[in-house]
Amino acid sequence: MRVLFATCCEQVIHDLERRTVSLIQIIEGWSVVSFPVFIPTFSFVAFLERDENEPIQSTANLRVTLGETEVAAQQVSIEFEGKLRTKFTARFGGMPIMSAGNLTFVFSLGEAVSSWTVPIEQVSPPAHEQPD
Repeated sequence: MRVLFATCCEQVIHDLERRTVSLIQIIEGWSVVSFPVFIPTFSFVAFLERDENEPIQSTANLRVTLGETEVAAQQVSIEFEGKLRTKFTARFGGMPIMSAGNLTFVFSLGEAVSSWTVPIEQVSPPAHEQPD
């Protein structure tokens, strides 16, 4: 089995009739003024592939870390539904972030591992201009 790619985005649209997925606003990073900050709803998506001789059901692990701190970990069931490719989506209903760092999502399916890192940086607040 292989993880073709994985990413995080703000919105995922599943078209069940066509078996397609649309990813909207892929998350490359977050810039915040202060901590803690609450990151709103977002999703992690992994696209998976198996060979014909591999099982149609499997178990995978999703681990989320901020720096060295584990933020979330979950074992999930993967169902290929008789197909050679499938998608896995984990929707996060929001996440508190306590400090700057790399928020890393690691998806493991057997020996196949894929990750997506979202840098979170602290920035200065915008300067307020005085009217003339």
